[in-house]
Amino acid sequence: MKKPIILIASLITLLACEVSLAQSVLSEGQWLKIGVTDKGVYKIDRDFLQKAGVDVSAIDPRKLAIYGNGGGMLPQKNATPRPFDLIENSIQVIGEGDGRFDASDYLLFYGNSPHEYSFETGCTCFRYERNLYSDTTYYFLRIDGSEGRRMLSRESLGTPGMKVDAYDDLFAHEVDINKLGKSGRHWQGEIFSSSGNATLTFEGGKGAYLPGTEVTMISSVVTQSFGASSFDVRVNGNAIFNQAVGARGEGDYDPLGVQRVDTIRLATASIGSAENTSVEYTYNRFFGKTSLGYLDYFFLQGKKKLNYRQGGLVFRNKDTQGAASYNLASATAVDRIWDVTDPTQPIDQQFSKENGVASFTVDQTKLLEFIAVDPASLKSPVSAKKLLNQELKNGQVPDLVIVAHKNFLSEANRLANFRRSNDGLDVRVVTVQQVYNEFSSGMQDISAIRDYMKYLYDAVPGKLKYLLLFGDASFDYKARTENHNFVPVYESRESLDQILSFSSDDYFAFLDDHEGEWVEQTNGDHIADIGVGRLPVWTVKQAAEVVDKIIGYSTDPSGVGSWRNDLYFVADDGDFNIHLRDADRLANYVDTAYVQFNIKKIYLDAFKQVLIESKPRSPETYEAIRQAVDNGAFIINYSGHGNATVLTDERIVVYDSLVKWKNGSRLALFVTATCEFGRYDDPTVASGAEELLLNPQGGAIALLTTTRPVYAHTNYVLNQAFYLSVFSKINGVYPRLGDVIKETKNNSLRGPVNRNFALLGDPSMRLNYPTYNLKITELNGAPIDGVPDTVSAMNKVVVKGIVVDGFDQKVVDYNGKLTVNMYDKPTTFATLGDESQPTNYELWNNVVYRGKVSITNGDFSYEFVVPKNISYQQTRGKITMYAQPESGLLDANGATIDFYLGGSKPPAFADTKSPAIQAFINDDSFRSGNRVNANPLLMVKLADESGINISGKGIGQNITYQIDEQEPVILNDYYVSNLDDFTSGTVLYPLGTLTKGKHRLKVRAFDTFSNAAENIIDFVVSEDTKVRIKNVLSFPNPATESITFRLEHDRGDHLLSISMELVDQRGAVVDKMEWQANNSGGFVESPEWNRNYNGRRIENGIYIYRLIVVDEEDLNQNIAFGKLILTN
Repeated sequence: MKKPIILIASLITLLACEVSLAQSVLSEGQWLKIGVTDKGVYKIDRDFLQKAGVDVSAIDPRKLAIYGNGGGMLPQKNATPRPFDLIENSIQVIGEGDGRFDASDYLLFYGNSPHEYSFETGCTCFRYERNLYSDTTYYFLRIDGSEGRRMLSRESLGTPGMKVDAYDDLFAHEVDINKLGKSGRHWQGEIFSSSGNATLTFEGGKGAYLPGTEVTMISSVVTQSFGASSFDVRVNGNAIFNQAVGARGEGDYDPLGVQRVDTIRLATASIGSAENTSVEYTYNRFFGKTSLGYLDYFFLQGKKKLNYRQGGLVFRNKDTQGAASYNLASATAVDRIWDVTDPTQPIDQQFSKENGVASFTVDQTKLLEFIAVDPASLKSPVSAKKLLNQELKNGQVPDLVIVAHKNFLSEANRLANFRRSNDGLDVRVVTVQQVYNEFSSGMQDISAIRDYMKYLYDAVPGKLKYLLLFGDASFDYKARTENHNFVPVYESRESLDQILSFSSDDYFAFLDDHEGEWVEQTNGDHIADIGVGRLPVWTVKQAAEVVDKIIGYSTDPSGVGSWRNDLYFVADDGDFNIHLRDADRLANYVDTAYVQFNIKKIYLDAFKQVLIESKPRSPETYEAIRQAVDNGAFIINYSGHGNATVLTDERIVVYDSLVKWKNGSRLALFVTATCEFGRYDDPTVASGAEELLLNPQGGAIALLTTTRPVYAHTNYVLNQAFYLSVFSKINGVYPRLGDVIKETKNNSLRGPVNRNFALLGDPSMRLNYPTYNLKITELNGAPIDGVPDTVSAMNKVVVKGIVVDGFDQKVVDYNGKLTVNMYDKPTTFATLGDESQPTNYELWNNVVYRGKVSITNGDFSYEFVVPKNISYQQTRGKITMYAQPESGLLDANGATIDFYLGGSKPPAFADTKSPAIQAFINDDSFRSGNRVNANPLLMVKLADESGINISGKGIGQNITYQIDEQEPVILNDYYVSNLDDFTSGTVLYPLGTLTKGKHRLKVRAFDTFSNAAENIIDFVVSEDTKVRIKNVLSFPNPATESITFRLEHDRGDHLLSISMELVDQRGAVVDKMEWQANNSGGFVESPEWNRNYNGRRIENGIYIYRLIVVDEEDLNQNIAFGKLILTN
């Protein structure tokens, strides 16, 4: 419900109006932030300020001022007025006349409750609203400045009016201590015993209700019962009514409970005239299965005699209009009565007192509220803290706002500085508490963050584009449980329905005037105006690691590679193949619209399943996903079943496996269209999405993931919108993630369900789209844009092309290396039909040529021989290409399908020779019979004048290896031709963990003319697990400024931690550098070391450098040494 806020027109500008940049009152001066928890008159004296660390000797009490906006939650609806800044409150300062704050002086102000009662004129009734976000109302005391606002006094009218000796008493009981589920904003109160009936009794307010009047009771209860149950309600021991509640369903996703709210009007004769009201609930459980009852809240409204009670009395009378004469009995000790109708501008109501009755007359044209107190009833604030000056309303409107918890401020600023320098963005970093201070009077309130965004959005239309929430969130705003509520998330009103309950950061993006209320239905949905993302960190270490990861993604040259051309689509089985069909439709759309990418499909039903502990599992699918992550990908998209820590019932991905992913800088964007894999607002569960993002050794660079259960059909709509957005340029430039998530959400609205998707990542980050395009100009001497040529088996193909920019102009200074894949026509595969009928899907998987080619001054050319074992039916083939520069980050990609592949022509030459094969373990110094480590790397060198066959069309014509009597393993995907030479190439393949002892390994391969060869080697897996290091060098050496270190090792693609220590001739370590290498293939090169590395210049001389290499998988290590000469 919405609460009216009475505003002083001369002081307040409304956020719903057009705004310009202004200044916060907190931008200057000396401030103290103080907290109160209930309505009352609060006293601040000299002793209170001294304890808060204020120098009271310097205080001029005439300058003391209180600011604050009076408690309650901000309205969600943008158009509802709310204070633009902190309001200066009217206060009293006793003893200020002499300009000194003496020991007997004190300040009085009205403090409001964070929870609100409101009057609704339509029903002439009151409503109670408990604050969802805070149990404390905050005020701001300014110590210095100009003279503060003082409370006005109002004389009692001389003419008597309608006699008022009763008031409307309002009493609410609500304690949010239990919660069914971990979603939504609705909590429950006291729980009733699960065994037998249970009775609980509660206080219902002090003072007897007036005889002959009516009491309104609102009762809200919740049950979690598989059968009908009820509550018997008694007031003052008198049976009032039976509150019956229906049963909940027994389905996995049925609502967790049933809520029942009833309004009952009671004659006071039916509840008695007890001085202190008691309310009793008895739960009548369902005797069968689980049956639990909870009191949600009850609210009582009724007339009571206007008698003062020690502790203060807040009173109002809704039935009074015109001149009203209030008579407050038992008021002997009362010395103040304030009109607090506007809680920020109380009025000192003058009154007379006779025979213990305080009387005054006012002209009541609207509902008025008063508070009466005696000196002993003055309250003291519960907290006081000095506050630094802050200013959020002034300054330039940014492109990106980072709202961070104070713990993560340093890392948020580091990321902001990177976005400024690397991306040219205007960035502002603020703490979430600073936002609260200026936009919700210091109280936690999610609408404060939204209001700040709207303020900036309105100030300079079109400028603000992205919001990054830097910190984890929790469904528990008030830390009643183990908590990570650093930057809050919007929790839905619906809290019991597991499908319709959700959390969403979208709320912060609803910035138009007509938006904000968000009724959480399809017909009340809104359009996001900015892109919002979140980094769900809860430790400073996590914050530093994820910022390292984000910066490295955009700057680390080791992250440049052909894997950026790969998109993976992963699908669950079962459910009549809906997940596979959805994934396949998406994959085929991308393959058609963006042919430059390599589409790869990992469908669970295409892999064998086995029983492990009597449950179906698919180790092959898990391994395929692990390899995809390890190799790197641009995007990995999953569709299917899952939960916060597991994907699919067969557990093809589990949380425990995610922590072991060490894919280094080869980081993909993950899209997980599954249930609650990104449930970051549950502090009791570390979700899979959080682990992927926060994994410092790999995982994901960002995720579009779900926080709650979702539907497959709406997942597909959102996924479809994602692919329409992620590759669509904006003004000629690829979008940032914030643009992608905004457009994806806006184009897939399906009510609250798709609001469960969240961007975990930096919305201002742009994916590593290739900078340039690769354009084939000639195929076999003919222009590629002419009549499509036909490429046939056992014939040589010659391709020429150029690197072009976005305007199709040649990039004449581009030099680098090109990776090429030429595909035979798509292969049709059939799934196994484990849970649904077998179904077919197609995949470009038969690579007829894979090679590396030089690019010189923007030109490239390459040649190869088409294998004999291709599909002889003439269909369109496909060539995809990826280029990376000699240095730097400016990569390129391209593709063509403008040719036919198939048929046969007489070969240009005859080849009857078998290919040459050399197999090694770890490196080419290996000799058959040598000892190796338990996790070795297989290296195979192959050569043939017609090239090596890697097409999978022919039966048994693959590159394979076989250890002992195990099944052969196909190595086609790991073969790459040597640079500019299609006749030779290399396979690098990690063999995994091998058993100790003797082994025999056989490698078999074919050339493109189907000539076969094999090579057999023997080796011994040794007990010696030390990391083997060789060919250690530093260059240049001697060096004047910068040096790079290089070494070779036997740990293949393991994650290595390397440290370099520079030691002088005395043996002292004068400098140190650390780095990591992953998937290095036996070769490691350090980042550039500079002799001014740590802010000081190392002297000329002869030094020893020590390289310590640690294998992070088995923690074995070794040390190598070298000599380094530093000179001028």
